[in-house]
Amino acid sequence: MRVLCSRKNRHSIGSRPSRFPCFTRSTAELSRGRAEAEKVVSPRFEGPPAGERRRLLRPSWHFWEGMDDKIPVAEGREAFDSLGSRLAEHSSLFVEQEFSWIELATQGLCEIPNAYRIYGGTDNQAPLLLVAQEHSGGCDRCCCAPAHSFVLELSAPGEHLEPLVSLERAGCTACCCTAPKPCLPCCAFTHSCTDEVLVHDGQIRGRAGRVETPKVIGMVRQPDGGGGGYTPTLEIFSAADPHSPTAYVQGPYVFGGCSELCCKAHFPVSRKPDKSGDLALITHLIPRDCGTFCTEMCTDTDRFSVSYARGLSPEDKAQILVATLLSDYMFFEQDMGMLRCAHGKIYITLCQCYCQGCLCPCVIVLGGN
Repeated sequence: MRVLCSRKNRHSIGSRPSRFPCFTRSTAELSRGRAEAEKVVSPRFEGPPAGERRRLLRPSWHFWEGMDDKIPVAEGREAFDSLGSRLAEHSSLFVEQEFSWIELATQGLCEIPNAYRIYGGTDNQAPLLLVAQEHSGGCDRCCCAPAHSFVLELSAPGEHLEPLVSLERAGCTACCCTAPKPCLPCCAFTHSCTDEVLVHDGQIRGRAGRVETPKVIGMVRQPDGGGGGYTPTLEIFSAADPHSPTAYVQGPYVFGGCSELCCKAHFPVSRKPDKSGDLALITHLIPRDCGTFCTEMCTDTDRFSVSYARGLSPEDKAQILVATLLSDYMFFEQDMGMLRCAHGKIYITLCQCYCQGCLCPCVIVLGGN
C-alpha cells in the first residue's frame, strides 16, 4: 500500500527524503530531545576515579573481586582461630612434603595430590601439629601441574576431622576454555597471570574458582606488574584490610634445581618489601642424609623450616604458613626433579632463575647429538 503525504509534512534526514515522513524526525530534533531527556533523568555516571579504574576493570575469577570492597568475608572464623592457637606457642615449624613412589616410578608423568606434614619444631621428630591434603582433578594435575587449580585443606592430625583452613588456588585446568587462569605460569604482568591463594575459614564446597560457600579470611598473591621483577615476591593480605598488604615474602633470584643439594634458599617475611625478615624466615632445606638426597634428585618432594619472630600474633603465623605452602607450588615444583630422562637423553636442571613472575630453568642435556 503506497503512503501519500503532503510536501509540507515531509522531513528529510540529511539530503535523502524519508520513506515514512509521518513517523520521522529531523536530526536536530532528535539531538535536542536527547539533550532535554538527559537533564530530566539522573545525571550521567562519570565512573570511578582514575586510580580506581584499573582495579575495577581488572578481571577476577575469585570472590576477592580484584581487591574490591565487596568481599564475602567470613562472619566468624572459629576454625582459623583454632589453627592460630595451635601455632601460638611455637617459634618454629618444620614442613615436610610426603614422598610418592608413583611419581618416582613415572618421573612425574603421573602426578599425585600433594600432602604435607607440619611439625612444631625444627625437624620431623617434633610433635605433629597439622596435616595438609590437596584436592584436585586428575586431568588437571597431569596436564597443568604445578599451575593447576586445587583446594588444600589443613586439619589437625587424626581421622575424619573437619579442616581448620581451606586454601583455594584457581589456576589452570585441563580445559583451557574454562580455566580460571589459563596463563599460569607466565610473566605476571596482569591479574590473569598472577598466582594467588584465597584463605577460607573451615571447609568449603565447590571447586577452585567456583566455590559455593566462600568464607574468605585472607589472601596470598603475586603482585601485578611483573611479580616483583627479579625478586620472587608474595603479598599477604587480610580481610580486615584488603587494599594494603600486611606482609611481604621475598626470595633470591637463583634457587631450585641442583642448587637445592648444597644451598639453602631463604625467603624472609617482612612488614615492608625490604627483605629485612622482621616477621619470619622461610627456608627451603637441603638434604640431610642419603635417603633425602636421592628423593630430592628424582622427585619434587621438598622440606621447609619456618622461624617466627618473637611476639608474632597467631594470625600472622597462620598466614605465613599459608605463604610457605604456596611458595612450594610456585617455586619448587616446576623442575619435576633435578634429573630426568627423555628421548634417549639426560636432562639435568642446574637451577631456576626468576624473571618477572616466570621461572627460567638452566638445563644441561647429556646424550644424543
